[in-house]
Amino acid sequence: MYPGPAFLSAVKTKDRRKFLDKNKRIIKHQSLACLVIDDEVVAFGEINRDEELLVKKLPVVVLQISGETNTVDALYKLKTGQLVKLVQVDTAVFAYEPVLKALQRMPCPALAPELFLWDGDTLIEPPHMPRAFVQRLRENPSADIGPALGIAKKIVLDEPQVDSLLAALTQRVSLIQGPPGTGKSFVGALAAKVLYERTSLKILVCCYTNHALDQFMEDLLDNNIPASTMVRLGGKYTTRTAQMLLSKQTPVTRLRRQDFTEIDKARSSANSRWVKFKIEFDQFAKRGITNVDLLAHLAITEPNYFKAFSVPSQDMTPIGRNGKAIDDYYLIERWQRGEDAGVLKNDPSLDSRDVVAIWQTDAKERQIRVQEWVQALETERIQAIYDLGASYDEANADLQAQFRVKDVAIMRSKRIIGCTTTAAAKYMDAIRDAGTDVLLVEEAGEILEAHVLTALGAGTQQMILIGDHQQLRPKVNNYALTVEKGNGFELNISLFERLIKAGYPHSTLQKQHRMRPEISDLVRHLTYEDLVDAKGTSGRPNIRGLADNVAFITHSHPEDDMKNVGEAQDGGSKSSKQNSHEVTMVLKIVKYLAQQGYSFEDMAVLTPYLGQLSKIRDALAKSADPYLSDRDHSDLVRAGLVDPSVVKSNSKRLRLSTIDNAQGEEWKIVIISLTRSNKNNDIGFMFSPERLNVLLSRARDGCIIIGNANTFRASRKGGDLWGKLLDHMQAKGNIYTGLPVRCERHPDRKELLSTPSEFEEKSPDGGCVQLW
Repeated sequence: MYPGPAFLSAVKTKDRRKFLDKNKRIIKHQSLACLVIDDEVVAFGEINRDEELLVKKLPVVVLQISGETNTVDALYKLKTGQLVKLVQVDTAVFAYEPVLKALQRMPCPALAPELFLWDGDTLIEPPHMPRAFVQRLRENPSADIGPALGIAKKIVLDEPQVDSLLAALTQRVSLIQGPPGTGKSFVGALAAKVLYERTSLKILVCCYTNHALDQFMEDLLDNNIPASTMVRLGGKYTTRTAQMLLSKQTPVTRLRRQDFTEIDKARSSANSRWVKFKIEFDQFAKRGITNVDLLAHLAITEPNYFKAFSVPSQDMTPIGRNGKAIDDYYLIERWQRGEDAGVLKNDPSLDSRDVVAIWQTDAKERQIRVQEWVQALETERIQAIYDLGASYDEANADLQAQFRVKDVAIMRSKRIIGCTTTAAAKYMDAIRDAGTDVLLVEEAGEILEAHVLTALGAGTQQMILIGDHQQLRPKVNNYALTVEKGNGFELNISLFERLIKAGYPHSTLQKQHRMRPEISDLVRHLTYEDLVDAKGTSGRPNIRGLADNVAFITHSHPEDDMKNVGEAQDGGSKSSKQNSHEVTMVLKIVKYLAQQGYSFEDMAVLTPYLGQLSKIRDALAKSADPYLSDRDHSDLVRAGLVDPSVVKSNSKRLRLSTIDNAQGEEWKIVIISLTRSNKNNDIGFMFSPERLNVLLSRARDGCIIIGNANTFRASRKGGDLWGKLLDHMQAKGNIYTGLPVRCERHPDRKELLSTPSEFEEKSPDGGCVQLW
């Protein structure tokens, strides 16, 4: 703890609580902070926003520093330094800390040969493979497997689905690639169902987002896996998954009197150690090193100095120059001031050679020695404080372990545990105590490798990774550490992608069920040559009011810079981008589609940039009441573009999202604002084929893209990719200079709406100018 910032001290004490409530980003809870003392970076720590301490007359900031060396060094420099600064880094560490701590304690996984040492050897079978089911599926791959799994609906798999399911069941480590709309979650849920029905294995299901986790858990419910055999960790849920929350489960065992005794004992031990720590810390904070401390220290470590400063016992007490009797600290005080031994300089006890040499040292050397002794004593005190703190942490961990017994018992009683990767690290001890046999990871292509590895337990004997390495990679806030930067760090390569690039076998699903053929044709042309359309994707009704279901609306209106709003994914750019023309066009298109009878929940508006997302949100706020996902909300709050208390979530409203946060989701109609339009032909991070792949594959029935085709086609980085797309769309007749509309009442009446004003002029109320 250290006295708080001057700006907070300037706020009147009575107004301070209100000020803190209004400004949550100031001294933000769990954000990273850098401690700088006398212009030296001393330590990094996590802020604990204790408002009861911040509202005091002298505000106090609590900084939690990890590690013995860092803590001891920081406390010493806080005690001895002159100028103290605390630099807040606007990044919450709660999402990373559990994973990093879990990595420190991670055992060597049983799957290490496949994960780290793969050399092309024969694939290893899991020890508890459902052999009878596997044999039946191999013998008759086109059979309906529903009855064998207790599922009422008919389930007949195509060849890639059979290959993927067999890989999941017959390999210790299996990789299933699912291009957009191919139903990779469906295959994953089937694999879980087979393992549930045909083995006694316990499965840990991990997803990157809460949305994906709830969706997967609902798929398991649809496969007739009873909710009573599953538990969901974390606080998020849907109507159907709420019943599986850990907090909603009935305790498996009741605590006995002995258990309560153990809890009371652990609580008492923790409280006792906390009191000792608090007393020691308060003394350290309030009291410096005294001459009593110095003499006691020298008596043990420097006996000659102790002898030189020891006032000899005499029958008569000597009197100093001021007429007062000298005390036990007379000699050490004179030595520190650079003086001689005063009235005792001729005392026989000071005649020895070693003692005489000590009294002959100059003032500068004396000052250096005193500083050394003080530092040694302060360090000793700080070490004692740290040891007491560590002792308290140990006692508190024992107490938490007692409370964890109930949760562990519940998890042990379940066959399937579902959580996000962050929750897997947070609940690591409980999950490992419960014991899991199979790790099934959904969205594996967009999860950092470290997050997947921390979900592995010592007893994990099988891993199923489901994802797509040709869609977006994991998010990394430092662009210098990414594959795209080319520095060699490649932190954003997932375990899924790394294994595929290393030549580990993987199966790929090929039949997509999401996009109408005109849309799937785009991703097939760019990325997935073998992608085929399922029967249900053809023959869908055309989008009402449009002359084309796929449209690229090109324009030349320039973009605007949004200063002071960085884009971590865009090469660490210090500014975001906006395009006012595209914002207005999006507003008009949304209104036009609503006039055709489409509800807001049928549509989504996507854009690459936070600046554009914010501008579109503000423009649509009055008419469409848009909402943001948790991830987009967090990104805008972090950029300072949205007040944390303002954004509400309601899936019945128009969805706005950045492209990066739209992966894994789909809508009937998607409107995309590309934003970039400039003379330099700079498209920023839109050069990424993975990002373009996600952008093109979110829509089921209608895809409308607004952007400057010339800027994207001529871009130095990414121009070839976009040129390939735009040439293909040009050949298909999908490039326009405005929205191609058609009157539903008069189908032969078509217009091109190139400016916002033309929507009212040429298509009043979503129709046309013809009256009859």
